[in-house]
Amino acid sequence: KISDFDILNADGESYTENLLNDTGFTFIILSPKVKSKVHSIEEERIDTIYKLDTTVIKLKNRDSVSVKLVNAGTEKKMIKRNQYEWDADFVNIIKDKMLPLIDSVKGNTIKAAIILGGLTEEGIRNLKFECKIDFPSYEADDLLIKTIMRSNPGLLLLKDGRIIHKWHYKQLPKVDELRM
Repeated sequence: KISDFDILNADGESYTENLLNDTGFTFIILSPKVKSKVHSIEEERIDTIYKLDTTVIKLKNRDSVSVKLVNAGTEKKMIKRNQYEWDADFVNIIKDKMLPLIDSVKGNTIKAAIILGGLTEEGIRNLKFECKIDFPSYEADDLLIKTIMRSNPGLLLLKDGRIIHKWHYKQLPKVDELRM
Protein backbone atom coordinates (compact mmCIF):
# COMPACT_ATOMS: atom_id res chain seq x y z
CA LYS A 1 0.00 0.00 0.00
CA ILE A 2 1.29 3.44 -0.88
CA SER A 3 -0.17 5.79 1.72
CA ASP A 4 1.04 9.04 0.16
CA PHE A 5 -0.08 8.26 -3.38
CA ASP A 6 -1.08 11.72 -4.54
CA ILE A 7 -0.73 13.26 -7.97
CA LEU A 8 -1.31 17.01 -8.15
CA ASN A 9 -2.18 19.38 -10.98
CA ALA A 10 -0.72 22.87 -11.37
CA ASP A 11 -3.33 24.30 -8.97
CA GLY A 12 -2.29 21.86 -6.23
CA GLU A 13 -5.51 19.86 -6.57
CA SER A 14 -5.36 16.08 -6.42
CA TYR A 15 -5.74 14.32 -9.76
CA THR A 16 -5.20 10.83 -8.31
CA GLU A 17 -8.82 9.66 -8.33
CA ASN A 18 -9.39 10.90 -11.90
CA LEU A 19 -6.33 9.00 -13.08
CA LEU A 20 -7.20 5.77 -11.26
CA ASN A 21 -10.87 5.86 -12.27
CA ASP A 22 -10.24 6.57 -15.96
CA THR A 23 -11.51 3.64 -18.03
CA GLY A 24 -9.40 4.37 -21.10
CA PHE A 25 -5.76 3.91 -21.95
CA THR A 26 -3.33 6.55 -20.65
CA PHE A 27 0.35 6.84 -21.48
CA ILE A 28 2.31 8.50 -18.71
CA ILE A 29 5.87 9.73 -18.86
CA LEU A 30 7.30 9.43 -15.36
CA SER A 31 10.40 11.17 -14.06
CA PRO A 32 11.24 11.22 -10.35
CA LYS A 33 14.10 13.68 -10.80
CA VAL A 34 14.37 15.84 -13.87
CA LYS A 35 18.00 16.32 -14.81
CA SER A 36 18.77 20.03 -14.92
CA LYS A 37 20.79 22.90 -13.53
CA VAL A 38 18.87 25.85 -12.16
CA HIS A 39 20.20 29.38 -11.89
CA SER A 40 18.38 32.22 -10.20
CA ILE A 41 18.52 35.38 -12.29
CA GLU A 42 17.19 38.90 -11.91
CA GLU A 43 15.53 40.61 -14.83
CA GLU A 44 14.32 44.14 -15.27
CA ARG A 45 10.71 44.41 -16.35
CA ILE A 46 8.77 47.48 -17.30
CA ASP A 47 5.36 47.50 -15.71
CA THR A 48 2.62 49.70 -17.17
CA ILE A 49 0.52 51.49 -14.58
CA TYR A 50 -3.11 52.30 -15.27
CA LYS A 51 -5.62 54.33 -13.34
CA LEU A 52 -9.36 54.57 -13.60
CA ASP A 53 -10.68 58.00 -14.60
CA THR A 54 -14.30 58.40 -13.56
CA THR A 55 -16.51 61.21 -14.86
CA VAL A 56 -19.97 61.82 -13.46
CA ILE A 57 -22.38 64.04 -15.39
CA LYS A 58 -25.44 65.18 -13.45
CA LEU A 59 -28.56 65.42 -15.56
CA LYS A 60 -32.14 66.31 -14.65
CA ASN A 61 -33.61 62.82 -14.76
CA ARG A 62 -30.52 60.69 -14.18
CA ASP A 63 -26.77 60.78 -13.75
CA SER A 64 -24.35 59.53 -16.39
CA VAL A 65 -21.12 57.83 -15.32
CA SER A 66 -18.16 57.24 -17.59
CA VAL A 67 -15.17 55.14 -16.52
CA LYS A 68 -12.00 55.09 -18.62
CA LEU A 69 -8.76 53.20 -18.19
CA VAL A 70 -5.95 55.74 -18.52
CA ASN A 71 -2.25 55.00 -18.88
CA ALA A 72 -0.51 56.60 -15.89
CA GLY A 73 3.03 55.74 -16.97
CA THR A 74 5.52 52.93 -16.47
CA GLU A 75 7.62 51.62 -13.65
CA LYS A 76 10.79 49.52 -13.76
CA LYS A 77 10.79 46.44 -11.54
CA MET A 78 13.41 43.80 -10.84
CA ILE A 79 12.04 40.27 -10.73
CA LYS A 80 13.75 37.02 -9.80
CA ARG A 81 13.13 33.89 -11.81
CA ASN A 82 14.79 30.56 -12.41
CA GLN A 83 16.67 29.81 -15.59
CA TYR A 84 16.82 26.12 -16.43
CA GLU A 85 19.55 24.25 -18.25
CA TRP A 86 17.99 20.90 -19.07
CA ASP A 87 20.19 17.85 -19.48
CA ALA A 88 20.40 17.37 -23.27
CA ASP A 89 20.17 13.56 -23.08
CA PHE A 90 17.09 13.76 -20.86
CA VAL A 91 15.35 16.21 -23.22
CA ASN A 92 16.28 14.13 -26.28
CA ILE A 93 14.86 10.95 -24.75
CA ILE A 94 11.52 12.70 -24.22
CA LYS A 95 11.46 14.66 -27.50
CA ASP A 96 12.95 12.09 -29.87
CA LYS A 97 11.83 8.78 -28.40
CA MET A 98 8.83 9.07 -26.08
CA LEU A 99 6.78 11.87 -27.66
CA PRO A 100 6.80 10.44 -31.21
CA LEU A 101 5.74 7.07 -29.79
CA ILE A 102 2.89 8.61 -27.80
CA ASP A 103 1.84 10.88 -30.69
CA SER A 104 1.60 7.88 -33.02
CA VAL A 105 -1.12 6.26 -30.90
CA LYS A 106 -2.66 9.20 -29.01
CA GLY A 107 -6.21 10.01 -29.99
CA ASN A 108 -9.78 10.05 -28.76
CA THR A 109 -9.43 6.83 -26.78
CA ILE A 110 -5.78 7.11 -25.71
CA LYS A 111 -4.67 9.95 -23.47
CA ALA A 112 -1.24 11.08 -22.36
CA ALA A 113 0.23 12.82 -19.31
CA ILE A 114 3.57 13.51 -17.69
CA ILE A 115 4.20 13.17 -13.95
CA LEU A 116 7.31 14.84 -12.59
CA GLY A 117 9.01 14.94 -9.23
CA GLY A 118 11.26 17.59 -7.77
CA LEU A 119 10.19 20.51 -9.98
CA THR A 120 8.35 23.71 -9.25
CA GLU A 121 5.34 24.80 -11.31
CA GLU A 122 7.69 27.17 -13.16
CA GLY A 123 10.08 24.29 -13.91
CA ILE A 124 7.28 22.08 -15.20
CA ARG A 125 6.05 24.84 -17.54
CA ASN A 126 9.58 25.43 -18.77
CA LEU A 127 10.22 21.72 -19.42
CA LYS A 128 6.90 21.37 -21.26
CA PHE A 129 7.88 24.31 -23.46
CA GLU A 130 11.40 22.97 -24.07
CA CYS A 131 10.13 19.49 -25.02
CA LYS A 132 6.99 20.75 -26.81
CA ILE A 133 4.70 18.65 -24.60
CA ASP A 134 1.06 19.36 -25.40
CA PHE A 135 -0.67 17.16 -22.83
CA PRO A 136 -1.39 17.62 -19.11
CA SER A 137 1.41 17.62 -16.57
CA TYR A 138 1.27 16.68 -12.91
CA GLU A 139 3.63 16.53 -9.99
CA ALA A 140 4.15 13.86 -7.40
CA ASP A 141 6.64 12.94 -4.71
CA ASP A 142 9.83 11.60 -6.26
CA LEU A 143 9.79 8.53 -3.98
CA LEU A 144 6.29 7.71 -5.17
CA ILE A 145 7.41 7.94 -8.79
CA LYS A 146 10.48 5.76 -8.09
CA THR A 147 8.18 3.18 -6.48
CA ILE A 148 6.17 3.00 -9.70
CA MET A 149 9.05 3.28 -12.17
CA ARG A 150 12.79 2.90 -11.60
CA SER A 151 13.72 4.32 -15.01
CA ASN A 152 14.27 8.07 -15.32
CA PRO A 153 12.40 8.86 -17.47
CA GLY A 154 10.12 5.90 -17.99
CA LEU A 155 6.90 5.24 -19.86
CA LEU A 156 3.83 3.72 -18.25
CA LEU A 157 0.59 2.48 -19.82
CA LEU A 158 -2.52 2.52 -17.60
CA LYS A 159 -6.03 1.23 -18.24
CA ASP A 160 -8.83 1.23 -15.66
CA GLY A 161 -6.35 2.45 -13.03
CA ARG A 162 -4.12 -0.61 -13.52
CA ILE A 163 -0.62 -0.74 -14.89
CA ILE A 164 -0.70 -2.56 -18.23
CA HIS A 165 2.99 -2.12 -19.02
CA LYS A 166 6.11 -0.22 -17.97
CA TRP A 167 9.03 0.59 -20.26
CA HIS A 168 12.54 1.76 -19.45
CA TYR A 169 13.55 4.60 -21.78
CA LYS A 170 16.19 2.31 -23.33
CA GLN A 171 13.62 -0.41 -24.10
CA LEU A 172 10.66 1.46 -25.59
CA PRO A 173 8.36 -0.53 -27.87
CA LYS A 174 8.02 0.03 -31.60
CA VAL A 175 4.91 1.86 -32.84
CA ASP A 176 3.47 -1.27 -34.49
CA GLU A 177 3.73 -3.13 -31.13
CA LEU A 178 1.39 -0.54 -29.57
CA ARG A 179 -1.55 -0.70 -31.96
CA MET A 180 -4.52 -1.23 -29.66
